[in-house]
Amino acid sequence: MKNSRQLIFLLIIVIIFISCTRPPITMNSIQSIEREMHYDRFKSQVTRKPTSSFNIQHNGISYFIELYPMQTGIRTYSFYTYTPYGGYYTWTSNPVSEDYVFIFCDDRLMFWGFLNECHKADDELVRQLAPLISEQCEK
Repeated sequence: MKNSRQLIFLLIIVIIFISCTRPPITMNSIQSIEREMHYDRFKSQVTRKPTSSFNIQHNGISYFIELYPMQTGIRTYSFYTYTPYGGYYTWTSNPVSEDYVFIFCDDRLMFWGFLNECHKADDELVRQLAPLISEQCEK
């Protein structure tokens, strides 16, 4: 009986903790994002706070970078609990995310994608900015 109370208490704590965390953005949530979109309009559509934001300089021009966690999948955990009357399974699912980069110049969106996509972008300028962004992410 004591073990089942402890398990229920632990599950309640986990549920409270998970509900307090903000979920990552998804591809569906950024479908209406467009190149050259003004920063204010972007923020009205992406209401989650970034995990990181910073400025970088390249060739005398300032670029504003925001990083958001982008959901790339779901990780499911299963737990088997033994009781005097038999056992049962419980499952918990958590989103898996990876850094997603938004690059602004003069308050206009110029590129967005995963960090590895910055390094191989068609746009030469974005490829030049990628190492500077990676360096800031490692700090």
